[in-house]
Amino acid sequence: ETTFLIVATAKTINPRDENETIMIARRGYEIKDGKTQSLNLQMEDDTGILYCKIGRWKYDQLGKEIVDRGRPGKAIYAIKGRAMAKRRFLMVEGVRYIGDMDPTYIEPTNEE
Repeated sequence: ETTFLIVATAKTINPRDENETIMIARRGYEIKDGKTQSLNLQMEDDTGILYCKIGRWKYDQLGKEIVDRGRPGKAIYAIKGRAMAKRRFLMVEGVRYIGDMDPTYIEPTNEE
């Protein structure tokens, strides 16, 4: 298990509910503590595609902002995570939004 930091664009943003029927069948039980949201990402950098997961315990802190922002193929992130074995997969521990591939894009604000 090794920690990596990547800078990549979010190619796909796939929010998941860990209590989907297929997930319960695979795991064998339903999660009952209320934290069931997670996020699967395909991140692309100059080396190719890397799969990332933000688990249910970090979804509110890290994943919700990515889902709300959207912009697959455009939004650029720095992602820190733990790599499992020799797979191109990271369990995400930290995320920072860097910017956008579109130089004319302006991030909306919540100010009125």
